[in-house]
Amino acid sequence: MNRWASTATWAERNVTLDGRPFRREEWPQIVDFLDALDTGTGKTLIAMMPPQRGKTLAAQLHLARNVAMSPRRTVWYSRTSVDSRSLSDAKLKPLLDGTEAIRRVRPTDPDARGRGLLFRFPGAPVELLSAEVEAHRNGRSGQTLYLDEAWQYPERAIAEIFKRADSYGWRRQHVITTTAPDKGHELDIMWESSTCHEWHLACPACGFAFVPRWGQEMFPLEQIADEG
Repeated sequence: MNRWASTATWAERNVTLDGRPFRREEWPQIVDFLDALDTGTGKTLIAMMPPQRGKTLAAQLHLARNVAMSPRRTVWYSRTSVDSRSLSDAKLKPLLDGTEAIRRVRPTDPDARGRGLLFRFPGAPVELLSAEVEAHRNGRSGQTLYLDEAWQYPERAIAEIFKRADSYGWRRQHVITTTAPDKGHELDIMWESSTCHEWHLACPACGFAFVPRWGQEMFPLEQIADEG
């Protein structure tokens, strides 16, 4: 991959979070996922992490880079409309409004820019919807779909959302950021049936993220940290 075209590199050059520039070394747990998102379309990618680990931020950064450099119709699902509104007000709107690379491509007319649950960009509207609303699941779609905290969605909601994107073929991309679901949940079945999933663990001593070699649990944590 051309590192200069990656989401992580774009974010380092353009994004400020809480007054500080984004730095990949401060978010090691999401950089691999960002790189995976950059590898192409026609696939579903899942980041399954505990709360407050940056998985939703990863999706937001990927969305922001696409808006600035690779416009496409985009839909972001949260569980409820209240969740969508909260995400928009607290996270997404400040990110889009506060990034110069995005401001350059947004319409200057406030009425043409959209607000709240719809952000308009030339050829690339970003719509925030609710997974609990059947009309949203079965009536809206986009080339790129973001499903945030999908473990909370009603049964079969994910399948219904994905079905609406079939017409995009190889151009589609499904991005799921979630806490682990209950056993037997639609998302749990998707994860377990995948032949491509990869576990990442954080060293309890230094926080370094690594892909475990299963069997390491028999060794002391200090030895695992040394090997990392």
